[in-house]
This record gives sequence, C-alpha cells and structure tokens, in this order.
Amino acid sequence: MCTHTQIYGNQNNINYGWAYNRLLSLKRPGESFTDEIMRITAEKADILDYFGAWSDMTSVSEQRLLAAINASKKTRTLEDVRKMTK
Repeated sequence: MCTHTQIYGNQNNINYGWAYNRLLSLKRPGESFTDEIMRITAEKADILDYFGAWSDMTSVSEQRLLAAINASKKTRTLEDVRKMTK
C-alpha cells in the first residue's frame, strides 16, 4: 500500500478575490493598500476628548463661525462634498 502526502507551504488555499475587490473599491486615488489599511484601521478618537475645546470662544467668534458654516451650506456643490470625503 502506498500513501502519498503532499505538503503545501500555505495552508490557506482560499480565494480571497472578494476581499481584494472590496479593498480596491475603498482605495482612494494615489493611496497604497498599506495607506488604505492604516486609514481604515485607525483608532477613532473619543468624542469626549474634544469636550470644552471651544470653551474660551467669544460670542462674536461663535457667530462668525456659525455664519461661515451656514454660508458654506448654501454654496456647497455635490463636487465640493465629494472632494471633502476623499
């Protein structure tokens, strides 16, 4: 009786084409896969870290900031939004 054993260097012989395609779809222009993975897996900041960050803002500064935000909402185009998310 003959027994044949074949040993592979990589035991994970699964087709991960779907994972590659998913990464490719999320990749930004000019971004390497390493950059993309670092961006995707970056730790998110705790919102409480920003608590009180503007506590010394004057009411005049606050009004200017709100006016600028509201003005940008009125003039922002879809292309502007796309640029902001890249």
